[in-house]
Amino acid sequence: MGYFARGEIDSSLRYTPPPKTEFVKTGLSVPYGYSMVTVQAYMMMYGPDGKTLVAKKPVGFRVWVIQRAPGVPRTTVNTAIRYVLETRRKTLDPVIRQNADQTLAKLLALH
Repeated sequence: MGYFARGEIDSSLRYTPPPKTEFVKTGLSVPYGYSMVTVQAYMMMYGPDGKTLVAKKPVGFRVWVIQRAPGVPRTTVNTAIRYVLETRRKTLDPVIRQNADQTLAKLLALH
């Protein structure tokens, strides 16, 4: 599977462009798959508030769950723009807001 690397955004909303490469697309070096395992299934009973677990009893079958998800998450430029806008709106930190403004300008140029 290939994709066009456009950069990264860290937790402080700073954008870092991708490393220079002669290749057009970036490829995943490992298969993009999930590891699945079976685990015991349980019947859960909750209290009147719907949140407090009252009882957890095993049932007679097993279910499939994801044991290990793929590595670094990837997204589209549009989704990154929406993420930065929403995160910028929620923070009061002026440094993060400034980082967000700079990142948005760079993302919009990629759009």
